[in-house]
Amino acid sequence: MKTPQGFKIGADPEFEFRRNGEIVRASTVFGTHDTQAHLGTDGASSTAELRVNAGSYYEIIQEVARLIGQAKKVSGCEAYAGSGRSVPLGGHIHFSGI
Repeated sequence: MKTPQGFKIGADPEFEFRRNGEIVRASTVFGTHDTQAHLGTDGASSTAELRVNAGSYYEIIQEVARLIGQAKKVSGCEAYAGSGRSVPLGGHIHFSGI
């Protein structure tokens, strides 16, 4: 199946930081909620978020991997996604050009 011209996807998966098994609040790593940054909080001070640029499937996968690596460097913590220990974690996918 061919991808429609102009079709893009984006995403903003949420995760938690952990150090030695303990939750590290994302706000202590990133500061205040900055919607322009590629790494930040999702309004909840404990939850971190990757803000992935829109692109093709392959570009999204590369960007998520890059941002996870960047988040680990910035925080010195492990990035954990899943059900979450302090709050539910999630995220969503954006579609454009459909």
